[in-house]
Amino acid sequence: MNIASIPRSDEKLTIELTVKEAMALGSGVNFWGDPLLAAQARKKVRASLEQLLIPGNHRLYYEAIDL
Repeated sequence: MNIASIPRSDEKLTIELTVKEAMALGSGVNFWGDPLLAAQARKKVRASLEQLLIPGNHRLYYEAIDL
């Protein structure tokens, strides 16, 4: 079995979530008034992970490439 190593896996990551967002992620509670709540919370987690694992990730603007 080949296990990939995760860089910086022992570092702490702090993410600010509302109580509703934490409940939606942690226990799968559905909030009918805000159906996108869990998706927004997952987006916050992914963005924080990207900032930690890929520091200074910049988007590539194809218009700036001189071909």
